[in-house]
Amino acid sequence: MKEQWHFEQPQLIDGHRIQVIGTHSSARGNRVARPACVSSGTPSAHRQEVEYSRNRIAAGPTLLDSLRAATREQHRNLDSRMAIGGGGWTVDRYVRFLQATLSIVDHTAVKVAVGVEGMGLDGLPERSAPERLRNDLRVLSATAGVVPREFAPDIGDPNAALGAAYVLRGSLLGGAVIAKTLGEQFGSGFTATSYLRPTNFSVPLAWKALTRLLSARDMNSGEDDHTSCVETARAMFLALESALRSQRVI
Repeated sequence: MKEQWHFEQPQLIDGHRIQVIGTHSSARGNRVARPACVSSGTPSAHRQEVEYSRNRIAAGPTLLDSLRAATREQHRNLDSRMAIGGGGWTVDRYVRFLQATLSIVDHTAVKVAVGVEGMGLDGLPERSAPERLRNDLRVLSATAGVVPREFAPDIGDPNAALGAAYVLRGSLLGGAVIAKTLGEQFGSGFTATSYLRPTNFSVPLAWKALTRLLSARDMNSGEDDHTSCVETARAMFLALESALRSQRVI
């Protein structure tokens, strides 16, 4: 049976305009989604979409797909236990949150920055993280003390750095909610949020740059690359959870 392609109405997925492409073939009835790159509806534009979708199916899941699938449950559990947008934040709990985060970041940030810079990304979000955390602790008259390495995973290669960056940069998106909640609870004079709300780079743009790179890497780029990246991301989630638990944040 000859393949016949159809083009459905664009949809909004995760805030992006997505053109969904389908096939009526009797083989698998595949559907794939991708950001629409054309809107003219011309035959040549349709052929471009068809060619993209065929290549995409053959390529398999991207590295971003693999990371999301592998860490989804960890992400949900940690968000639930943190209750980031709830009213359970006190200054003391926030200090313990900063100390727990520093215990992971202090031992991973530089290696992560070097790794992502080797992939063509700006490593400033990770490179500046330890000092931003220490600055917030100073503002709160709290000390970091000797930062233990008990829970921090090793960052052994650039692909591992990408996995760690996925967790660190993603956590800053949730961190913006924590910063907003703290401001609402303690007023505009509460300024110890330079880690969660940095002024030297844009969190959304840093996240977008990372996810764009991860989306461009599929299983054909090497299964070992995926394994190292995904395993490190899972290890980072586990490390953060363990550190937060040890500081009685969760």
